[in-house]
Amino acid sequence: MRSMTGYGRKTEEIDSALVSCEITTLNSKYLDMNIYVPESMRPLKIEIGEIIRKYIKRGKVDLRIEIVNFQEPPITFDEELLKKYRDELERIRQKLGINQEITMEMLLNLPDILRPREIENRERILGLVEDTLKDVIEMREREGENLRKSLEEKIKFMQDEVDKIINETSSALVKKKEEIYQKLKSLSELGLSISKEDIEFLGFRGDVDEEVIRLKSHLDLLHDLINQEGPVGKKINFVLQEIMREVNTIGSKAILPGTVHRIIGIKEKVDEIKEQGMNIE
Repeated sequence: MRSMTGYGRKTEEIDSALVSCEITTLNSKYLDMNIYVPESMRPLKIEIGEIIRKYIKRGKVDLRIEIVNFQEPPITFDEELLKKYRDELERIRQKLGINQEITMEMLLNLPDILRPREIENRERILGLVEDTLKDVIEMREREGENLRKSLEEKIKFMQDEVDKIINETSSALVKKKEEIYQKLKSLSELGLSISKEDIEFLGFRGDVDEEVIRLKSHLDLLHDLINQEGPVGKKINFVLQEIMREVNTIGSKAILPGTVHRIIGIKEKVDEIKEQGMNIE
């Protein structure tokens, strides 16, 4: 289980330049990528996105690559293009009889003469991205382990409360049904008979056996999910909805103030897990 919060930054010398890759990840319902690269690296954006998908399935990912420092000048001159511009301008100047001289300033303002120095080592750039992502994943796994420990404590609390509800409700139901039976026995004087089987029906409101069985099953599944590898955040959210459904039903049938109190405590834990689950991949 991983958190969706992570950060990584690495710098490497590539083609006489210091290149920095910085990645920040936050929680999001889906995989949302923002990739910022220098113009010369734009052709790599698709491949960078594929590498991100290889490591991250869910969350907001901001990746930024910057050229921190060139050991050589950061721009290049296109000498061939410069020569073509000069020759063509000279031809036009002579043909039209223009006396103005062709200056370097004039040539440098023409399109594409000055260009940012390109980093051509594609494999090393993609390798830098992958190495940075590995640091991000390591942090997400550490955060995920902290989340897992916290969730285990909350799940254990809910399991213990459910066990207490079972014990309390079982004893209370037996007592309540006996009380009803004794009171209704007086109906025999009116020629009506009532059996303990009839009381089972009358005492149905407090019977939560089916709901408790399903609730315990959902809690076991939740415990299994937080101990699995890979993306489990969406599954956790679904199981929490099922848990809350059973908890609400048990609460509506409660016949003891103590059961109501325990239900409130379980709901609070479910809400806490929901909030934490928003940051689980």
